[in-house]
Amino acid sequence: AAVLHSIVSLAILIGYYHLKVPLAIFKREKEIARKLEFDGLYIAEQPEDDDLKSHWDKLVISAKSFPVNYWDKFVKKKVRAKYSETYDFDSISNMLGMEKTSFSAQEEEGNKGLFHYIMNIDWRYQVWKAGVTITDNSFLYSLWYFSFSVMGNFNNFFFAAHLLDVAVGFKTLRTILQSVTHNGKQLVLTVMLLTIIVYIYTVIAFNFFRK
Repeated sequence: AAVLHSIVSLAILIGYYHLKVPLAIFKREKEIARKLEFDGLYIAEQPEDDDLKSHWDKLVISAKSFPVNYWDKFVKKKVRAKYSETYDFDSISNMLGMEKTSFSAQEEEGNKGLFHYIMNIDWRYQVWKAGVTITDNSFLYSLWYFSFSVMGNFNNFFFAAHLLDVAVGFKTLRTILQSVTHNGKQLVLTVMLLTIIVYIYTVIAFNFFRK
């Protein structure tokens, strides 16, 4: 039963990655493309220092394969044509990862091997995609669910972690859980204080009275 549970958990994780992650990537690419084209983000204005999401997205706009899932494949050309009159053409081309001239990409056609395939992978885009995937809460949930399921094959304690699903699934229990963990700092201090008190009474007091 434990192995079957792990197989089902893996199937859920793979299914989410292939069905839901592409949709999340599409929405993110669409958001980036719209901000580039209509707001001039990274060209006319720069994101705030604490806007980590926008700083991470800046990594992908210079990727040669961007956008992959978004339907408008000419968004970079539109952005360059729109802003090149006001801003430096070469700077925009470098930022977008575009060639300054239109002919440059049909050099080596017959050389197709494993090394050629690896060298042609757009690693910049893949790193960005991995970052977006890893920060997706639902994907992380499925990943941790699978991890605990695998560890549950060695120790049944990890299967007990799945009881959190029950607490989250029922509205009443979820409300109670949220009210308990609302103030995280206060909760941690309470648990630490309780641990110290239990330690004092069970260990120190026991050793003292045993003598």
